[in-house]
Amino acid sequence: MKKRSVLILLNLVLFFVGFAQKASEHFRHFDTTQLQRWEKDRDFQYQKELIPQLTWWDRLKMWLLEKWFEMMSTQTGRTSFWTVVVILSILIIVFIAYRYIGKTSGIWSKSDKSDLEFASIQDENIHEINFEEKIAKALASNNYRLAIRLRYLYILKIMDDREAIKWQAGKTNHDYIQEIRSYMDEQGFSLFKQISIAFDFAWYGEHNATLEDYNDVKGLFDQLKNNSFTSLKKMSDERI
Repeated sequence: MKKRSVLILLNLVLFFVGFAQKASEHFRHFDTTQLQRWEKDRDFQYQKELIPQLTWWDRLKMWLLEKWFEMMSTQTGRTSFWTVVVILSILIIVFIAYRYIGKTSGIWSKSDKSDLEFASIQDENIHEINFEEKIAKALASNNYRLAIRLRYLYILKIMDDREAIKWQAGKTNHDYIQEIRSYMDEQGFSLFKQISIAFDFAWYGEHNATLEDYNDVKGLFDQLKNNSFTSLKKMSDERI
C-alpha cells in the first residue's frame, strides 16, 4: 500500500513538471522578407566565388607582363632587349645634340634658302646691308621668317648707331637685352624685348611665320624706332 502511494505521488510530480514545461514553450517566426533581402545581398553569398571584372587596362598590363617574361626568359630575348635600349639611348643623345648644336651654332640647322641668305648676312657688316631692299625681297617671296630676322638685325643696326649697344657677330639676343637694359627707358626696353622674343620664336622655334607675325614685329619696330630713341639718344649722349 505504501509502495503504491509513492508511485502515485511520483506520477503526479512528473505530470505537473511536464505541464509547466509545455506551458512555457513559445515559437519564434523569421521575417521572410528580410530573409529574401539577405539572400540577394552579395555580402551574404558565401558559396559563390567572386571574380572581379578586368578592365582593358588590366588586360593590357597582363599581356605586356606576359610578353616581358617570355622575352626575358631566353638569352635571345634579353640580348634583343638591351640592344633596343642602347639604340634608343644613342638616338636620344643624337637628337639632343642636334637640337642644341643646331640652335646655338647653326651647324645642323635647316638648309633652306632663307638660312643660306642669313649665313651671308651674318658674315657681313650690318651697316653695309640695305635692309629695306632685303626685307622687301623676303616679303615678295613670302619668306616671313627671314623678314622677321632682317627686321631684328635692322633694329640692332639702329641701336648700334645710337651707341646703345656694341654690335658684334656671335652675340646672342640675350646679350643685347642685357646690354641695352641700362641705356633705354622702360617702354623702349619692353618693346625691344618683345621683338627679341618674337625673333627667337620665329627663327629658332621652327615656327612657320606668317604675314601677321611679321606685321606684329614691324609694329613693335615702328614703336621702338619712333617713340623710344629720343630718350635712348639722350642716354647715349650722356654716356659719351
